[in-house]
Amino acid sequence: MDTLCVSDAGIAELVAGAVDRGAEVQPPVRCLGPSYIVFRHSGRLLFKAWRHEPDLAAALRGAVAQAAGAVHLRAIDTVELNLTRDYRVIPSQRAASLLTNAQRGVLGVEVICSGITQRAAPTEMIATNRGFDKAVTRLLAACGEANGPELPAHAVLRSFAARQVLVRLGPPA
Repeated sequence: MDTLCVSDAGIAELVAGAVDRGAEVQPPVRCLGPSYIVFRHSGRLLFKAWRHEPDLAAALRGAVAQAAGAVHLRAIDTVELNLTRDYRVIPSQRAASLLTNAQRGVLGVEVICSGITQRAAPTEMIATNRGFDKAVTRLLAACGEANGPELPAHAVLRSFAARQVLVRLGPPA
């Protein structure tokens, strides 16, 4: 089973198990790409990470372990997931026509430059009010490039789709 086949309720159960108990889940849920995992409290960002485990439960446990030193885990009331898939190379000359504002919040972007991979998830772009140009500029800067949204010849720009799931923890409101 992969992240496209499991229901939102199944993902919510998996998230609750990883955050509250670190429980093993059977059968494993295979990730189709990297997972962007965000922990929030009352809408406020507590922690965010890109995880690359091939199994969603392992990715969630890894995020919990990574956050444990910086975040009081009981404060987490919401987990935001972007479960990525369908990575596609975007030729730089077509970026403006393929990455339009209509795609913001639907597609994410990835820049590979100088051996460094940086990504902006669809929900992250919405939460930070960034369009694709600003997201690509930020990703390039994180790779050590300061060309604005113009892609250097040695860089690769890719888009990706993401199943987005927001899981509220605790008793129903």
